[in-house]
Amino acid sequence: MVSRSRFGLALTCPTPDGRDTAPVPGSSPRFPHCALKRCSTRVDKHHVDTGQGVDLEQACGPELSRDYPKLSEQALSEQRLGYWKSTVRLGLLLLAGESIAVLLYLLFEPNGLHRPVLTAIASFDAVVALGSCFLASRIAALTWYCEWVLGAAVFAGAALAVCIHLDGGLGSPLVFLMVLPIASTALLLPPWAVVACGTAALTALGIVAVTEPLPRRLGGSLWIAFATLLGLTIVGTGWAISRVRLEEGTDRLVDELAYRAETDALTGCLNHGAFFERLKSEVDRTLRHQEPLSLFVADVDLFKAYNDAHGHLAGDRALSVVGSVLRTTSRSFDVVGRVGGDEFAVILPATPHSQAAQIADRMAKALERPSGMEVTTSIGFATLDPGEPTVKRLFSDADSGLYRAKVS
Repeated sequence: MVSRSRFGLALTCPTPDGRDTAPVPGSSPRFPHCALKRCSTRVDKHHVDTGQGVDLEQACGPELSRDYPKLSEQALSEQRLGYWKSTVRLGLLLLAGESIAVLLYLLFEPNGLHRPVLTAIASFDAVVALGSCFLASRIAALTWYCEWVLGAAVFAGAALAVCIHLDGGLGSPLVFLMVLPIASTALLLPPWAVVACGTAALTALGIVAVTEPLPRRLGGSLWIAFATLLGLTIVGTGWAISRVRLEEGTDRLVDELAYRAETDALTGCLNHGAFFERLKSEVDRTLRHQEPLSLFVADVDLFKAYNDAHGHLAGDRALSVVGSVLRTTSRSFDVVGRVGGDEFAVILPATPHSQAAQIADRMAKALERPSGMEVTTSIGFATLDPGEPTVKRLFSDADSGLYRAKVS
């Protein structure tokens, strides 16, 4: 049968001598806010565990002071942003180096064609590239940063092509610098961007060849330059493909590590630390939005006796089944965690006390000897108290309901 109290309901668990557990005479309807430790009793010469509680002083504390290793999405995002900020800065420095190389060439060859115009173009490019280095963090945070970096590389290549044309065409040593925009995109961007930049560089080279200002035989030098840019585009695309695959593999590995760090391997629920972090977040969100928040805790009755009678493998399977039932019968936005050896908890966001009672009743029925196993589960639940809206008080009320459900 199912017994109810204000803060708890449970499937009554028969003791080994066949009697149902009864309420403790004189039990108080409310309990002080203190840690509920493991409690035990002796039944038929066996030391039977009647429920492993959670040390609230250690688990909750005033600010969840216990430090659990946790890979949060915010931390991972910050790491990825730092990586892209450094690579964007490196690419911009590469483009700035191209412009500085042009300026050095003009310094050592001051008597060539169009020196004032070339100096102005190279100086402008260098200033823009160096100035953009100070904005690398903002550029890396843009959702369209790939397009921005590609545009900068194509612009730098076009400016270089103009400089080559003004310096006499394909005979200018500046032709060798046309590899730098392709190299910068291969370092930073996905394969399609490398192909786009390489295509733009080859097009610019063709335009320079067609508009050659000085008559000369272009066959050898043109094809060498063309083959160099084409080969670099192919190699850069291959490098970008390998880099993207490596990044995707790393992201999957990090995601798997984060999942394992927060998930109980046996039951698939959140582990102790991750659950209380989430509970604190839900309490904060509830206070901001002025919504109700409920919590219920479930405990496998007489679990130590079940372990002793059936073996630890059967006990592990029982815990796994209980965790699976809680996860499958909870709502999509509920949060299920394993907070103790045989104790589970479920966060019920935006759920008032009356609805929490219905959910707890439904789950109690689902947990009645699940998969044919001879185990029963007690459930206690509570709703966040507006007078004391803390994690510690909410869990203490739910745990008190669990205790009363066990003895009723």
